[in-house]
Amino acid sequence: MRKILFATHGTFAEGIRTTVELILGPQENLSTLCCYTTPEFDLQQAMREQLNSLQVGDELIVMTDVAGGSVNNGFMTLLGRPGIHVVTGLNFPMAVEMLTADEDEPVAQVIARVVEAAKEGILYCNETVSADDEEF
Repeated sequence: MRKILFATHGTFAEGIRTTVELILGPQENLSTLCCYTTPEFDLQQAMREQLNSLQVGDELIVMTDVAGGSVNNGFMTLLGRPGIHVVTGLNFPMAVEMLTADEDEPVAQVIARVVEAAKEGILYCNETVSADDEEF
């Protein structure tokens, strides 16, 4: 089974989940990890709990908020394990694309499409509207 984990600093992960589920409905294979929201938070322990929740044959796609951040760096240490994938730069378009992907599609192909969707959703809107445009 393919499982998705939004893992971010603060409550961003839960915010993205709430928004996604507003549009797509409840997502059984989605979980969140809101890091550093309490002084006693332990990333290593939280990562162990995520790994322990997996069944044989599960794939875990971890979607983090920022490359080089502590959450992303922590999950990067798991990359040698079978079935673990880490993608960073979590945003709404990539979350929707990931959650609506066909589970039979190879994970590397899904992730490539998700990353592309995220890039396409980043625009400087001032440059997309000409000065002569009266309508948006």
